Amino acid sequence: MKQTLSIFMCILLSTAAFSGGEKSAIGARSMALGGTSLVNGDIWAAFNNQAGMMGMTGMQAGIYYQSLFYVDGLGEQGFVFSSDLGKGRIGVDVSSFGMSAYKDNRIGLAYAMRLGERFDMGVQLNYNTTRIQGDRYGKRSSLTAELGVITHITDNFDLGVHLYNPSQALLSEYEDERIPTVLGIGGAYSFSDKVKLLADVAKDIDRKAQIGSGLEYHIAEAVWLRAGVSTAPTYSSFGAGFKVAGVNIDIAAAYHNTLGYSTQLSLFYQFNARN
Repeated sequence: MKQTLSIFMCILLSTAAFSGGEKSAIGARSMALGGTSLVNGDIWAAFNNQAGMMGMTGMQAGIYYQSLFYVDGLGEQGFVFSSDLGKGRIGVDVSSFGMSAYKDNRIGLAYAMRLGERFDMGVQLNYNTTRIQGDRYGKRSSLTAELGVITHITDNFDLGVHLYNPSQALLSEYEDERIPTVLGIGGAYSFSDKVKLLADVAKDIDRKAQIGSGLEYHIAEAVWLRAGVSTAPTYSSFGAGFKVAGVNIDIAAAYHNTLGYSTQLSLFYQFNARN
């Protein structure tokens, strides 16, 4: 009975957290900025919008951990690696959510390229596995694809579009349950080198649109402050970023009026840079 309740709570709360299982933004920077992620040119673009990988140079590796509402079993962690490859960039990411009673795992391979001076594009293929009680009560594996583009409209304004799982991959034959298909569009405007405003809209084809916005302030050379809000579900969020000895460290917290706080810690290191 305890195991059954654990599975039920894991599924129920994860659904509340991600509004029906929709793909969530990864990286504490994104969490702090109201879940905005579609134009962020950082290492977490391998999870969020692969076109954003073109905003990086050299070889980078990062890890993250997210705790949802401080509930045992509702933890998510992952690893990402990205490097230059020819005229583009390649990314590999691995993530895991849940516990032994209910667990989702994903492995992704991404590639991004620059098409012209102001246009970037990225694609990704993911192998997803869901297990309940190990393999005792069921296991389902599936492939999902992603496509993202970012256009640098002006020196101060970027616009990004991302499509997740256009094929509506099957999750369970029971009631024809499928992994959500999500279309997102987002933008970022830089008022100066220190202040940036971001906004995203993400729409699962079967559910209400999610809207998020955030403000980032580069307060010092190695310090960033961030805050944001999002809807469906409604969150307020805040966080900070630091760069210490070449390591970029981001922390964030998001507050849900009913379920409480979720937190995330992410960090990455750049091994070398393109001249």
